[in-house]
Amino acid sequence: RAWARKLIKRRKETRSRGEELPASLSDEILLSDWDGPSLDWAKKRDDWPQWLAAIKREIDQLEARGTWRELDQGEDPGRRPLGTKLVLKIKRHPDGSIDKYKARLTVQGFLQRYGVDYMDTTSPVTHTSTVKFLKAHALQMGRKTKVFDFAGAFLYPTLRDDIYMRAPEVLGKGKVVLKLLKSLYGLKQASREWFLALQEALLSIGFVQAPEGVDKCLFYHEELDIYISAYVDDSFCSYMDEKNLEYVIEELRKKKFEFSKIGEFDMGLGLQFDTTKDSVFISQPSSVEFIKNEFQVSDITKPTPITKWHEKRREDEPKFTATEVTQYLSLLGSLSHLGRMTRPDIILAVFHLASFCADPCERHYDALKHIVQYLVGTKDKGIYFRKTKGELWEFYCDSDWAGCPNTRKSTSGYLLKFMGGPLLAVSKRQKNVTLSSCEAEYCTFTDCAKDILWAKGLAKFFKCPFPEPAELRCDNVTAKHMAEGKAKLNRTKHIDALRKHIGVKYHFIRELVDFNVLSLTYVDTTQNESDILTKPLARTKFHSAATKLLNESARACRLTIAQHTTLGSVGDNAIRIARLASTA
Repeated sequence: RAWARKLIKRRKETRSRGEELPASLSDEILLSDWDGPSLDWAKKRDDWPQWLAAIKREIDQLEARGTWRELDQGEDPGRRPLGTKLVLKIKRHPDGSIDKYKARLTVQGFLQRYGVDYMDTTSPVTHTSTVKFLKAHALQMGRKTKVFDFAGAFLYPTLRDDIYMRAPEVLGKGKVVLKLLKSLYGLKQASREWFLALQEALLSIGFVQAPEGVDKCLFYHEELDIYISAYVDDSFCSYMDEKNLEYVIEELRKKKFEFSKIGEFDMGLGLQFDTTKDSVFISQPSSVEFIKNEFQVSDITKPTPITKWHEKRREDEPKFTATEVTQYLSLLGSLSHLGRMTRPDIILAVFHLASFCADPCERHYDALKHIVQYLVGTKDKGIYFRKTKGELWEFYCDSDWAGCPNTRKSTSGYLLKFMGGPLLAVSKRQKNVTLSSCEAEYCTFTDCAKDILWAKGLAKFFKCPFPEPAELRCDNVTAKHMAEGKAKLNRTKHIDALRKHIGVKYHFIRELVDFNVLSLTYVDTTQNESDILTKPLARTKFHSAATKLLNESARACRLTIAQHTTLGSVGDNAIRIARLASTA
């Protein structure tokens, strides 16, 4: 897309000067490799018949569902009708091959007015950690998994607001005005209406919704023993009996829901799930490759994602233009998604650079590219859950005291592991300046404890064992004593004196310890797996910590084994091969 944008800009500049387009900027070059063309562009391409078939499918689907009706002659909508746009997109497989051509008729929802065309737009989606937990839990309990992809999800709900639109050009009806009877892509309330429709359908079948504090998009049918986690039009399912799943699918079809895909849970949310009898490996190698190409990052690889804390823009450094800021935010968002999903090793670097969103500079953008170069060299890595008979849950927390060079605030990091894999990894800047390392660690306890309580509620809904009390591992003895109420008054009196709500917030951990919900255990810093989430580490320490969070795909391990077997000597390489083979 970045390549196409640059070509378009150069075409406009060339035409504005009254010059002829060179061969390098011709329509053939510009349109030959573009996955999201406009309607006019698509008509000039060799694959126009495939686009035409996709457009026909979309219009036939909308008309069959009674999405709109034409206004009667003399009927006045009383407001300006919304415009429409036909969005074309090629959907590809992970290997880059074409899956299908998609066409979507969308409404120009940006013209809607609050209180006239819409009211509430809030729409929840399932937490990505819930999806990972559902897959890992199914592996541990010997359950089966499937993924549903609803066809034309936003087209099911009946609209509660009066909305009018101009007839799209592809209908060939001229300047006819249509009244929307059902939701359509682009409407501000479309996502909310879809969730409410799906929620109503699942509850009517007999599903129970998870508590709001756990996940509003998680449902369970106790009699059929089926879990469903909904993320917009993708639903992930865990079940035991195939007949029970077929019953749910049939009931949804009776309620006019259609499915474009019902398949194995090996892909979803941009993730690849490689499942064996004893493990599940989740990665995003295609996303790494896409980011590298999209932002034109060189193939030079880096050993770590971050080498030091970065300072804010200096006065002598040029300020980014609006276009450059957009580019910075776009790359930052792509890396943020990758970090939260499958790459906890880059979370610290990404969210540190996110603090410069308001005023980035070239130095910060180079640091983002540095992260991409690290990912290119480790794109086959991902998170790994393995079936176990031992301890299911592990919790770690750590902090870096006064590490931020700009504010001298501390950095909290904590890790929630399930079945040996990172279910949730968090790195965040603390909101208050702390006066000692033990105080910084004490503040981290509370942030971590809140997510442990969420994990406890999730485990309860899945009927999964959860430790009582949950053992939180830390590497600061004094902070541990503060949480257990054993520290002297002069260690904590200023916390209460600073602000009332801060004292209430951070002393919350004491109550959890008193009620035996949490217990604190000291571990050495070298054994604290959350250390990688708090500060930039040297190469050796970083790699040692990263291996506890990440694993490599079996395919990559097999390739590495083959390379070592062919090129390596008998000595050290034999040891490496044995380790890689056991991992694979």
